[in-house]
Amino acid sequence: MHDFRILVPVSFSPQSDAALKQARQLAGQINAMITCLHVIDRAGKMTGRLVSRETERMIRRETEVLLSSRVHQIMDDNKDASFELIITEGKAYNKILEKAAELNVRMIVMGRSDSADSARRRLGSNAKKVVAASPVPVLTLQTYRTTPSRHIALPLDLTDRVTTKIIKSLEMAELLNAQVTVYTVVERHDAVLKKKTEERLNLINDLFADYEIYCNTGYLEAHEALSLEITAFARNIGADLIVIMTREESNQNDMSVSSTAMEVIRKSAIPVISITPGVHTGPYPFKTMFGDVNIPLVRTQGDQLIHH
Repeated sequence: MHDFRILVPVSFSPQSDAALKQARQLAGQINAMITCLHVIDRAGKMTGRLVSRETERMIRRETEVLLSSRVHQIMDDNKDASFELIITEGKAYNKILEKAAELNVRMIVMGRSDSADSARRRLGSNAKKVVAASPVPVLTLQTYRTTPSRHIALPLDLTDRVTTKIIKSLEMAELLNAQVTVYTVVERHDAVLKKKTEERLNLINDLFADYEIYCNTGYLEAHEALSLEITAFARNIGADLIVIMTREESNQNDMSVSSTAMEVIRKSAIPVISITPGVHTGPYPFKTMFGDVNIPLVRTQGDQLIHH
């Protein structure tokens, strides 16, 4: 009996293969079933009229054979891996989100592609829409990492509420039996905010300790773009995963993905878990225990705190 289910969209690309391998590894850590989903892009109305039902059946049969062959080739490396195959038709991102909700999956794992072509350097539209609206965390990666996920990098913007991000990181750390490094980026010359940041990080450290999760904390002084600081620090500490929020928790009605989150997802050599505030529902029984940890730090000007 499996505790959880992981959904992996399969597109027969090298990045899709990497996602399957990463999901296989994660499934072994958390005792999960892997659902391999392939979506046949439904033709437009005019095109559909030109395709016979026999041709559609042939396409589906060929897809079934290809999906089964591809998945078994990857999963057979681990005889204990449990998986299922699903083929459906429609818009890929719609079907991914529908299946995630229908099957009550714990996580979606998706491959991302890198390209020198400037027109394709952004995250693919399907992945971006899934990241923005998924009811569960979405793990994106470009290449498979052979090491187990035991170290989570958790960059926090302490000038925003952080409840959802900390809750999901606690859950992820408990699932994976992983340690967590919490860090934030501050302005180089802002001495007042640095002091307040250190105090807040100490509170967060104590919170993780309450749940018996090993946690390190620290802050970085901003020298480069925020996404570069986040990814470079995670790489330097040897993290296996980066957990990011797709937008501020106070911005729950906005279904876009912040530019910093998109850049982290696109540039990180480390798998990234994206969490969308407002989509992830509660209530969480320990939410009220966070106290001052969730109160946003006010921004500063020079050495003077700005009071709201």
